[in-house]
Amino acid sequence: MDMRSLFGSTDRPIVADGAWGTQLALRGLGSDIPEAWNLTHADQVAAIAADYATAGADIVLTNTFGGSAIKLGKAKLEGHDEINRVGVELSKRGAAGQASVVASVGPTGELIGLTSTLSEDDLRDVFSRQVAAILQGEPDGIVIETMADLTEARLALEAT
Repeated sequence: MDMRSLFGSTDRPIVADGAWGTQLALRGLGSDIPEAWNLTHADQVAAIAADYATAGADIVLTNTFGGSAIKLGKAKLEGHDEINRVGVELSKRGAAGQASVVASVGPTGELIGLTSTLSEDDLRDVFSRQVAAILQGEPDGIVIETMADLTEARLALEAT
């Protein structure tokens, strides 16, 4: 299927949003992990999605890039998988039908066989948890991004 047909046009490029971390920092994100703002600063997160949609983005991402159980655990947010569902819901609220919402899944920081003691099954389970929470928010799609380890990218893809 031609991606452009999903956006109602075949005569122009599809435009995605920009740097979520930068926008959060401009709004005061300090040492918190960005995904924590889905629970503590929901209006700010939704406003970023709204700003990108208003600027003309066809695709607005979600504030879920670092929403894996591994990253949440390091930030003492273990068990808060709902951060991912809420991240999707906030982007959908902000985009308000003006843009498709695509959920972001980023790397865990674990490199299997190099710096990690986790197995592929462990990492697949981590991504499965994140994706399950993301799907509860009903995104239009999922993007697996910024992964340097192809094994980790494959495991994230298998979780979708």
